[in-house]
Amino acid sequence: MSYSTELNQTSDHREVIFRWLHLTDLHLGMDGLENLWPNVEEIFFNDLEYLCEQVGPLDLVMFTGDITQGGSESEFQQVDKLLTSKHSAISQRPLATLSAKPTLREREQLSAKGLWPLGIAHAT
Repeated sequence: MSYSTELNQTSDHREVIFRWLHLTDLHLGMDGLENLWPNVEEIFFNDLEYLCEQVGPLDLVMFTGDITQGGSESEFQQVDKLLTSKHSAISQRPLATLSAKPTLREREQLSAKGLWPLGIAHAT
């Protein structure tokens, strides 16, 4: 019996595909963002739906980089609220996992306030 070690094969020889979307540097809390986001939110989620129609369901959506502008507790609460509300909206489309990963600077700020490793509810 021989076993294939190629990544594009499974035991039944079908192709394995992992689809992911990486979003970075949201900077939630930045001056003016509260006026900008409502203008692009619907377009963003329409584009995400179109993307899924074209390439198939996403297995992972990652938010990384500077998720907040200043790393304040209130900004992370805004991130948590945004990801919680949008996770349910995104989950109505085919999607397995939503992940947010703060930067080292943001983790240090949270840690200094006694909020890390709790941080964001969706952090992995």
